[in-house]
Amino acid sequence: MLAQTCLNCGNVYASDSIFCRRCGTERPQYSEYSPDTEYKHAQLCTAAQGILTGLQLYIVSGSVNPLDWIQVFMVNLREIDLDLTFELEEWAKYAVGLGVIFAAVVGFGTKAFAWNPQFDAEYLAATTVVVLLEETWFRAVMLGDNATGLEAVLVWAQWILYHNGLLHQKYAVKSFDNQHFFQDPVNLLVTAAMGLVCIAVYLGTGGCILASLAVNWVMTCTWLFALNGYTYVDIELSKFD
Repeated sequence: MLAQTCLNCGNVYASDSIFCRRCGTERPQYSEYSPDTEYKHAQLCTAAQGILTGLQLYIVSGSVNPLDWIQVFMVNLREIDLDLTFELEEWAKYAVGLGVIFAAVVGFGTKAFAWNPQFDAEYLAATTVVVLLEETWFRAVMLGDNATGLEAVLVWAQWILYHNGLLHQKYAVKSFDNQHFFQDPVNLLVTAAMGLVCIAVYLGTGGCILASLAVNWVMTCTWLFALNGYTYVDIELSKFD
């Protein structure tokens, strides 16, 4: 199955095109789409995420009682720092720098990133809500401001599985001709780097949710509206018909 849209510049291919008429990028070919395979993969990732979440909560609370897990959530939420006058610890600065550099090298090195400014106000609003929910769950709820390295690693793994799970697979298989976008190793590496950066910012500021929220939002919007991300994950409602 041939791609319908150039991943480099967003141009729509003519039916007989081998190269993009606008930028010259070779037209890729994807394997046939199998809804059952994609859905089973998404289910597996989501199940693995749930197992890791339960494992982390057991480690933190020492209990398998959901009521004790809720207590962990409440404690973590009470520890949230909303002070804008935060300071990032030295180790976190290095982690953020390395994460951003790694994502840039992987993205531009594989041409997954390409300068292609686009904008969609509705998708910006949706992205803002999603980022807020992500930071609330993966940082504020799951990580206390004094979380251990093991807890941070478990949350990081959950973050990666979440981006390969049910929610994103639903978008990927219905919205764009590259159904394997969220299974692609390059995109998973970039996602992993982004998660590491957000965790470092959250813990490095003593649990300042506003700091990690801002970093997540800036990185996501930069990718979506400047580095060709929107071309990949365009989820116009008409695509779901």
